[in-house]
Amino acid sequence: MTGKGFKGRIRGIAMLLMLGVLVSAKPKGLLQKIVLRFMPKPGEGPSKAVRESGYFILCSMERFLMAK
Repeated sequence: MTGKGFKGRIRGIAMLLMLGVLVSAKPKGLLQKIVLRFMPKPGEGPSKAVRESGYFILCSMERFLMAK
């Protein structure tokens, strides 16, 4: 699934770590409390004009790690 050799082992470890992060992000978990501390509160986001004129970049770590 992750490939052979050293690169495959590194990809496997990276996938395991990402899975661990997802599992630890359960509701009312420690990771959620830490993340919510740094996230904007409701009403603190950008204005409507900024949102309509802006853009976003979507990065997929899985695709990055699995690229050959």
